[in-house]
Amino acid sequence: GQLLLGYLPESKLEAMQFKIHQCAVLLVVVLYGCCIPFSVDYNPVPKWIYHIPQSNEYMYIIGSAGKSISHEDAIAKARNNAIENISRAIFYKMYSRVQETDTQNYTRLREKHQAYSNSVIKRAIQDDMWIDHEGITGEYQIYILMKVPKK
Repeated sequence: GQLLLGYLPESKLEAMQFKIHQCAVLLVVVLYGCCIPFSVDYNPVPKWIYHIPQSNEYMYIIGSAGKSISHEDAIAKARNNAIENISRAIFYKMYSRVQETDTQNYTRLREKHQAYSNSVIKRAIQDDMWIDHEGITGEYQIYILMKVPKK
C-alpha cells in the first residue's frame, strides 16, 4: 500500500497493517528519544591539572585520589595527598640547600623539616577542586589544588 496523507485503506487487513506500521514508527521515535541524554556534564579540565600555577606569593601543590568508600572520603584522601606533596616539596628544597653545606647532619635536617613542614601545612589553603567524573585524565579522580604562602 501507499503511505500518503489522506490514505484510505481498502480492506480491514490493510487498515490493521497501516495501524501496526504507525505504532512501529511511533515506538521507534519514542525509544530513540529516550536514548538521547537530556543534559551532558561537560566538565572541562582546569588548566592547573596540567600546568601548576606559578606565583611569587604562593607555592601551589596538587593532590589527588581515586574512588573511595564515599565522596567525602575521596576528598579527604585528595587533601591528605596534597599535604604529603607539600611536605615532600619542602623536604627536597631544604635537602638541596643543606646538602651543599652539611651532608653529615641528616637527622637534624629531618627534625627541622618536620617542624617547618608542620608550620607550613597549617597555612595551606584549598584553592580549587575538580572531579573527573568521566575519566578524562585516565580514570575517575578528585583533584585538589592547595596553595601555601611563601612567606
